[in-house]
Amino acid sequence: MAAAESLKAIQGLSWNTLFQPLPSSMLTNKGPNVSGIDASESPLVNLPRNPQSIIAEATAEVKRLDLWHPFIYLPYAAAWQDPIGSYGRENVEFLRWVSRKYDSRGVVPEVGTGRT
Repeated sequence: MAAAESLKAIQGLSWNTLFQPLPSSMLTNKGPNVSGIDASESPLVNLPRNPQSIIAEATAEVKRLDLWHPFIYLPYAAAWQDPIGSYGRENVEFLRWVSRKYDSRGVVPEVGTGRT
């Protein structure tokens, strides 16, 4: 990957890339999965907290290999990513419905960002 290669020139830089698997055993439950992932689509792999250029190259490669899945793991999402949108239109609408019903004042999104 060209983006990762460019980091070699930075003297003293130590780089660690984490690949986090999501096996089917983590996705199996008794009800629907609001993240939009079906256990039959696993295993999936997260690339948490990597520079945008590396994620872009990795995304292009998995799309080329026809292994792409749009899911973005919320806790590791970068500011430029849309993890909730990756759950699929129906699941996003369900989450909005839950929010309107149980959090009409919009407290959860503010607390969830760590900005309060």
